[in-house]
Amino acid sequence: MRPSDLRSYLQQRGQVSLIDLSARFDASPELVQEVMTYWQRKGKVIARQGSCGSSCKGCAAGQVTFYDWQE
Repeated sequence: MRPSDLRSYLQQRGQVSLIDLSARFDASPELVQEVMTYWQRKGKVIARQGSCGSSCKGCAAGQVTFYDWQE
């Protein structure tokens, strides 16, 4: 997984959760967070906490990290 892989995926989707990125690239959440921190420092990504909107209750509200791509 290269930083450009995450960039392309996030650019296509606009907004992606940490869980989705980890699953999509078969990488640990910690590794994905490191790469996303790189893009945050460049001003291309904003991270925010939120709920996925699902009713499964698999995660506590506010525990999901979402990344938004900024053009």
